[in-house]
Amino acid sequence: MPNEDRSREYSDLSPELLEIVRALQTSLTEKRVRQQLQAVDSKPSMLESALSRQQARRATQPQIASHPSC
Repeated sequence: MPNEDRSREYSDLSPELLEIVRALQTSLTEKRVRQQLQAVDSKPSMLESALSRQQARRATQPQIASHPSC
């Protein structure tokens, strides 16, 4: 339901209650945005993913040993 319809539903409330309802709606919207941002932040970045792949490749390659200098 769009926000415009919600405002009309509460038009018969006192101004104080209307202010509280709007503050609650704003708070809920901000909470949803924060949750969405946290979900995005928890995913590894492209750079982190590339580094992990590169480290995995290097782990499977045989190590190059230096010549012992006896």
